[in-house]
Amino acid sequence: MLRLKESFKVLSPEDCQKIYQTALKILKKVGVKFENSRLLEAYKSNFALEADTNGMVKFPEKTVEDILERARTDYMRNYTAKTDDVIKPIKFAMGYCCTQIIDMDSNAIRLASKSDLDDACILGDAISEFCSIPPLFFPQDVSLPNYALHALEVLLKRVDKNKINYSIGEAGNAKYIKEMYNTAYNGEMMNMAHRFLMSPLVFDDISMKIIYEYHDLDMPVRISSGMVVPGASGPVSLAGSLALTIAEDIACMPFNLIYAKGRWHTRPCIGLTFLDQKTGQSCYSGPDALLCALAANELNDYLGFPDAGRSGANADICISNFQAGAEKMFDVMTKIYTGFPFIYVCGRLGPGHTTGSLPQVIMDWEAGKMINFFLKGLEVNDGTLAFDLIKKVGPGGSYLSEEHTAEYFRSEVWLPEIFQRIRPDGNKEKTDFVAEAAKEKVKTILKAHDPHYLSEDQEKELAKIVKRADMEMGMS
Repeated sequence: MLRLKESFKVLSPEDCQKIYQTALKILKKVGVKFENSRLLEAYKSNFALEADTNGMVKFPEKTVEDILERARTDYMRNYTAKTDDVIKPIKFAMGYCCTQIIDMDSNAIRLASKSDLDDACILGDAISEFCSIPPLFFPQDVSLPNYALHALEVLLKRVDKNKINYSIGEAGNAKYIKEMYNTAYNGEMMNMAHRFLMSPLVFDDISMKIIYEYHDLDMPVRISSGMVVPGASGPVSLAGSLALTIAEDIACMPFNLIYAKGRWHTRPCIGLTFLDQKTGQSCYSGPDALLCALAANELNDYLGFPDAGRSGANADICISNFQAGAEKMFDVMTKIYTGFPFIYVCGRLGPGHTTGSLPQVIMDWEAGKMINFFLKGLEVNDGTLAFDLIKKVGPGGSYLSEEHTAEYFRSEVWLPEIFQRIRPDGNKEKTDFVAEAAKEKVKTILKAHDPHYLSEDQEKELAKIVKRADMEMGMS
């Protein structure tokens, strides 16, 4: 196993303190606007916070420390400290929330369909290394206000319940989602309703009414900072936007302590979204985004929430090409060498996670396996040192026919499945070998794997619930 002697650090302890102290000043002197009276009453009764006539709530420093201490206690209940400096193998997850797809046959980019999501779920379910499968696509050929219901229907049918991961939270959907889980798993839920504070510093009434819609049906809920955008919803200076994000996350913690009830650990998320100043597109893979991702983990450590971990493999281009590969590998390797746990998110392209690709899922999986082969390091023992074999073969001999070679070559030498090592004269007709191999792998999996985790009656009942939701909400 590779060991991390000294991880990347982008902030000094003094930097962390300055950012945190600025977050305290934001909460104490600027405050957060509460547009929802029910939320305000919850904060008043549980944390003795008061609002002025405009709904502005300022957080005294002592209250913030109390919030953080309670949140740390909640977080540490499920925390297991690292006992060594070994870099852990990365885990894999399906990408999520793409509204467009690179068509596998034409290579054209089009709107994603429910059928595309079905294929993505089958693909993810077939890959045993995937620990988490959210919807890679938000289907665009359904009633859009109910896209979450259509996506959940596919997930429940096609994915092992232990791998379903879907943060939901659309208006009017809660009661139908509750029915769907009652039908599929007797009410056991694999989802959590999630809404965001509206940056900068507003608990908007619409989002809070939606989150209470889910809470009132006893569904898991949480809120977090709204992904501050430097230069738009936050200062363009990165330290300022990090401080603003921490302030917003701390402001969200009381809600999660009150309502999550142990179903989600309460900690800062500290995530930023970047805006390309030339195109106006959301970006996640640039050096600015990576600096802030590393800083976020260091700030979590400073605040007493260790080993928060990160996901990634982001790309800000909408096609599979050199830029996508370079951005993804830069994102992954930089985050891995922080020493924090890492999840490789497969199949998602940019900008703003808008585009998904089934062959990209396979290519990302292959890249992740390559990284894991590297992370396992060198095995040094009598078998791998092979002195007796070297003595036996002697000068000028060959190791090709030796049993030792057959025994060890798969574990000692990386053999790619999708990546190609072809001479220039090996195939003059094709140039995109990897993409073609990935497409064939997708087709093979989809042909061989047809998971159904529910009975036929359950599947029919889910379809009825979704159809009734479309009709009752005037979307049929």
